[in-house]
Amino acid sequence: MADYPVAVFAADWTLITWNAVWSALNGDPAGRPATDLNVIRAAFCQAPAWANMHGPDEGNERALVADLRQAVTAYPEDENLRSLIAEVGDASPRFRDLWNSGAAGRHVTSRKVMHHRLAGELTLDCDVLTVPGSDLKITVYTAAAGSPDAERLEFLRVSAVHTVTP
Repeated sequence: MADYPVAVFAADWTLITWNAVWSALNGDPAGRPATDLNVIRAAFCQAPAWANMHGPDEGNERALVADLRQAVTAYPEDENLRSLIAEVGDASPRFRDLWNSGAAGRHVTSRKVMHHRLAGELTLDCDVLTVPGSDLKITVYTAAAGSPDAERLEFLRVSAVHTVTP
C-alpha cells in the first residue's frame, strides 16, 4: 500500500507509525511530542499536528468518540486513556457532549475534505481497518479513480518519493 497514505494508530488514536505518502498529506510528525500525535486532541483541542489540515467534521467527531468509548470498554483500567478523556472533556464542550451521549462503536470509514498547502483541497475516503483481537487501527486514504482528487493524491505520492530518503 505504498502508493496510498497509510498510518497506524493505537486504541486511543495516538499515531504509532506512518508511510511517506501519509507524511506528504498530513505533514511529517517525526519529532513532535506524543501529545501532538493524538487524533482526539487534534479533533477537539486543535493540537498543532493537524489543526490546519482537517476542517470540522461532525460525523468524524462522532465516530472518533464512539470508537474511543469502545477502547474504554476494552481497557477500563487504563489510566492514560482515562486521562485523555478527562483532558479533552475539560477543554472541549463538543467532546463532552458527544461523550455524554454514550454512543459506542467502531470508526470504520469516513469521507474527509482536507486542505493541503501545495495540493489544495482534496476529498478523500478514509478507511479504518482493524484486525479482530487487536486494538490497532490502520487508516488508508484513497480517492476516486480518475478524479481531480486522485491526481492531487498522486502529486503528493510523487513528491513524497522525491523528498523522503530511505
